[in-house]
Amino acid sequence: MQLLDENIERRIRKSLLPEQIITLNDYPVHNVEVLKEYFNMFCNGEYVGLPPVPVLHRSIAMLPTSSEDSLSSNLALQRYLQDNPVAEYFLLNGNHRTTAATLSRTLIEVYAFEQDSDIDYARMISDEDIMVEPTISANCDDLGRHFCRTVRFETVREKTKRMVADRLIPLRMIEYYLAGKE
Repeated sequence: MQLLDENIERRIRKSLLPEQIITLNDYPVHNVEVLKEYFNMFCNGEYVGLPPVPVLHRSIAMLPTSSEDSLSSNLALQRYLQDNPVAEYFLLNGNHRTTAATLSRTLIEVYAFEQDSDIDYARMISDEDIMVEPTISANCDDLGRHFCRTVRFETVREKTKRMVADRLIPLRMIEYYLAGKE
């Protein structure tokens, strides 16, 4: 692990609410055991060493409009963003961590990449592999492929609420999450 560059850290590291992040559309999370591990880490305050999850601001992450499918997705996305102005970022990776943070009522630590060198920096300082494409453009293309046939967009909060309502996660997590409701 390399030394932190405080100027870059201040610029790209953010603590976000789950309603600020548009999540990937793989529902529910793929591995409940991994979700449990992260949930326990967040509940026990052991998440401090985890690398931030990578995100792109919505002004950078626009889906391509090259096919019939992606045109309808873009229209759905435009409507979603108009109806949800707080949803400013697209998640690139980290469904389990963001869901666990939401269930445990913990802010989500992110790296909001703005340029290719931000990705290089995150990879350089992290002990864990930052699982994203090496450039902003390639990440936008990846998001485009991921969402090209999607007409449903959700924030991390909305997806977590739906998983709770559908009882797709362990009861202990559901009870912990619901106990924190106002």
